[in-house]
Amino acid sequence: EGDINVACGEFSSMSADSSACIELPCGEGNSDRVLLGGAVYDVPTPVQLKSGTGFNMNCSAINNGFQGTVWVLCSAAALSVDISSCNPKPCRMPATSNVSMGHLVYKLPLEQNLESGEAFDWNCSTGNTDFEGDGLLTCLTGQLIVDASGCECMQDRCRASSCYGGPIAVSVQLGETAGKASGSEYLAHGNNFSKACDVFVAGWHGDVVVSCQDGVVSTNSKACTR
Repeated sequence: EGDINVACGEFSSMSADSSACIELPCGEGNSDRVLLGGAVYDVPTPVQLKSGTGFNMNCSAINNGFQGTVWVLCSAAALSVDISSCNPKPCRMPATSNVSMGHLVYKLPLEQNLESGEAFDWNCSTGNTDFEGDGLLTCLTGQLIVDASGCECMQDRCRASSCYGGPIAVSVQLGETAGKASGSEYLAHGNNFSKACDVFVAGWHGDVVVSCQDGVVSTNSKACTR
């Protein structure tokens, strides 16, 4: 803002003096849009910033699955947000994740520290001796995602059994981020229920379908889109 002084000099030459001009600030509430972990976020400034100034904040303030520092800078009324230092959180022992297998809810322990994106197999019989096969435990943005689809009921008492012995959370992967939402206290064999994708991760559309088959919970998030 300010005025530019334009003058006509000798031999009809023009000159402009912009020394009175100053760069506009970024007003309170000005924001910049960023993509972090596959989700879009608007990052506002809580106070007015002079041009050339800024502040930093934790990456987890934008997406709880990330760690590091976000740099916010104002330049001539335009706000810019730098998330290049944000990295997905790892999963560290002694974290656990609940898995429902044939009326039982088992606390599956993390047997080793995992970086985001890493996984390990676990024997289904450790959760319930009526089952055989291997499940998969994946770390994604600091959350553990249990996949028990490889667990097979081997006894009559678990065939056609319901899922959930009590309320547990359901986790799914959407983009590069893990989302968690409350499940159900009871889900009968062959039944399912749906939850909106944005309940798991903001900015996603569609529904996640949670199903029960022979006491094993499975999730389908293929219908989720950004």
